[in-house]
Amino acid sequence: MINSGLNRVILVGKLGRQPALTYLDGGLAKASILLICQSKHRDAHGHMVAKSDWIPVTLWEEEAERIHKQCRKGSLLLIEGELHYQGTNPPPPAAISSPLYVEGKQVMILDQRPLPLEEQDSAKPIGNVNPLEAFFTTANSDEIPF
Repeated sequence: MINSGLNRVILVGKLGRQPALTYLDGGLAKASILLICQSKHRDAHGHMVAKSDWIPVTLWEEEAERIHKQCRKGSLLLIEGELHYQGTNPPPPAAISSPLYVEGKQVMILDQRPLPLEEQDSAKPIGNVNPLEAFFTTANSDEIPF
């Protein structure tokens, strides 16, 4: 279990696209993923309304490599981590414009469909991708796995 600090989030959702794995200087593995979390509620007229939130998550080292190797778009995950602002300092409350992201500490794969061996062999890092660009590009409907 992660330490019991106040900055703690637990999310359950599906991968919105293939995990983007990069290696930083010194060989440190970093995976950038988008987790789609859905919720439903009734509107003022009593109709069910579904909402999807696309949440950027950063994973490091062994978790990054494991998720890149074992998961694919549509995989169901439980992620435990911390909420962070992009950049070094959070903006003042009146001018919040920086996006939030989750730094995942532990990941549990919830679906029971492992990648076939031939897909595991072809799963390779996609090079030196800017994770911010991967996170904050506008998602189109082709990327929704359900």
